[in-house]
Amino acid sequence: PLTTTVLGIVGMDDGLALILFAIASSIASRVLGQNTETIIQTIIHPIYEIGGAIVIGGIAGLSLTKLIKKYSQKERMLAFSLGAVLLVLGLSLAINVDMLLAAMTLGIVVVNRAPRISREVFSLVAGFAAPIYVLFFVLVGAKFDLHNITSTVILIAVIYLIARTTGKMVGASFGARISAAPVTVRKYLPFCLFSQAGVAIGLSIVAYHAFPGEIGNLIVIVITTSTFIVQLIGPSSVKYAVTKAGEVGLNITEEDLMREVLVADAMDKNPPLIYKNTPLREILEIFSDSDYLYYPVINSENKLTGVITVESIKYTFMHADAGNLFLADDIMEPVRIKISADASLLEASDLFEKYNLDYLPVVTDELKITGFLERRILNKFISTKILEAKEKAKSLG
Repeated sequence: PLTTTVLGIVGMDDGLALILFAIASSIASRVLGQNTETIIQTIIHPIYEIGGAIVIGGIAGLSLTKLIKKYSQKERMLAFSLGAVLLVLGLSLAINVDMLLAAMTLGIVVVNRAPRISREVFSLVAGFAAPIYVLFFVLVGAKFDLHNITSTVILIAVIYLIARTTGKMVGASFGARISAAPVTVRKYLPFCLFSQAGVAIGLSIVAYHAFPGEIGNLIVIVITTSTFIVQLIGPSSVKYAVTKAGEVGLNITEEDLMREVLVADAMDKNPPLIYKNTPLREILEIFSDSDYLYYPVINSENKLTGVITVESIKYTFMHADAGNLFLADDIMEPVRIKISADASLLEASDLFEKYNLDYLPVVTDELKITGFLERRILNKFISTKILEAKEKAKSLG
């Protein structure tokens, strides 16, 4: 419940910050005498900025959703996504509405209209966006002139930092109590809200251009300084809170699990082994006494030589007259791909997919059999572990 609450609060906090900024900047412009709008215009202007941004972002989001549902190629999805973002930003600048809120609305619409596909889209964009993030913070740093840091600026930054931190902690604690949130949320939510970065810095840049001169510089310096400080303590505070709440490792994905778990943990350590000189009659008895679909065949040195499958047995029925003459060595299939016990389940899954396999013998470097891993067993193992994590997360709520 803690991590879910934090994600929801951060999203709402960013959206509310954009709306309040539009209102506050409109009022501040009038107070500072930067525009000659009437009181009615001052009231209408932020409504126009907010409403226009939501409309542009909403229409772009609906359009992008239709496109990514129709075209599944990654290259097209990336092109459509970047094009939609640039279109939203360009239109927002052209008609003078809040471009950050418009972009956020675009993302909200896409993730809610196409939850499954949107994860792939955002993953593609995230892989492309790293240089843009770096450039963004370089430009922010370029506006941070140390010569402008005076005792007054430091005092304002300290007051802002204390007021922001205190307000968030008290507000989070009060809100959690009146909403009857779980105990872990009430105790640890305040520690998860220290950090500030993207939206805060983005708004400081917007304010820098909206209020050029001393005020704009002051806003950038205060926000950048406070961001640097809270980013030093924020991640550690979040880790502490999530750990104490017992929610570490619960949001694990299949890929995360397969990367961490070894084949040795999921394989069958005692599969029924068939020696290569075993006659067909005994093989059929082994088949009838167990539920396995695949049986490793070994030689006298316990080294893997092949695998007998249900299809192999079917082949013998076509030669019923000579059936009693068949040995395991005659009907086994050669083993194309093998894996070691210390490999990860992700490696095993990749081999299953790449070679379209249903099983993987687990062997040592000397080809001695140590276990057996079937594709269906792997899928069942992963599903069970994911379900256990979900049940644990549900019990915490």
